[in-house]
Amino acid sequence: MKHIKEPFLIVIVLLFCLSAKAQKKASVEKNVFGVQIGLPPLFLYNETKLSNSIALRSELSMSLAFESYGGNTNWGMAPALTLTPRYYYNLNKRLSKDKRIDSNSGNYLGLMCGYNTNWYKSSQIFKQSPELFVIPSWGIRRNIGNSFDYEFSCGVGYMWTYHDYTYYDFFGNKGQYQNTEGDVCVSLRLTIGYHF
Repeated sequence: MKHIKEPFLIVIVLLFCLSAKAQKKASVEKNVFGVQIGLPPLFLYNETKLSNSIALRSELSMSLAFESYGGNTNWGMAPALTLTPRYYYNLNKRLSKDKRIDSNSGNYLGLMCGYNTNWYKSSQIFKQSPELFVIPSWGIRRNIGNSFDYEFSCGVGYMWTYHDYTYYDFFGNKGQYQNTEGDVCVSLRLTIGYHF
């Protein structure tokens, strides 16, 4: 009788362990805060859980721009504010293959909505106009060790640029030029970061 109890007990323990693993549900983290560098240069971000597979990413980034005309090259650096709902669509698949999903490591679809400010630091004559953009995107995030990650995303969307210039005509009269232009834009990000 003693010999029958041992295999029976082992089977019960194995079934319990397997059922506990099967019941574990994949979910994004409740809150992830970090910093990333790459293209564009610098991001401070926070991702907040909205559901098991959706997180809202809010970020403050520094955009870098260059323009060249007439033999002169000018540069400008301006902050940008972005909100991106992200749908992490492969967390269950990654979990079933014993891959990491901590710190929202997975593939995602996002809708990046943002504002590029005209508060800038620049070379002598660079003029930055404020811009609004909406960009559907696809991306991946993977962890490197415990606190580092890398991320790649790409997307095509639409951007509205608001131009507001003061000018003087030939007679010295002051005028105001205001116009909003829209155009297709491309987003490409490649970053490495540290999450807290």
